[in-house]
Amino acid sequence: WFHSWDNVSFVTQADLSQYSDRGTARYAPGTRIKMVNSPRLYTVGNDGKLHWIQTEVAASRIFGDRWNKGIREMKSEQLWNYTIGSNVATIQDMREI
Repeated sequence: WFHSWDNVSFVTQADLSQYSDRGTARYAPGTRIKMVNSPRLYTVGNDGKLHWIQTEVAASRIFGDRWNKGIREMKSEQLWNYTIGSNVATIQDMREI
């Protein structure tokens, strides 16, 4: 989610053990994701849900000519970390998530 590692702090195991495990880190809104072995492209909405981008045309209109670059692959068993939201077919749909 960040553009730089400049403000990273190093901590000891003792310091780290003072914190409870809060679960799996999630992808930032706007991240494009596809499941391994599935052609469907999803995006993470501002609502934290995965939204299926229904067509390549929609993906191109929303994300531009490089819509198919920088897509993160996720194993299907990781899907439980997300709720599936509404489908996205237009730029307006994308604005609403």
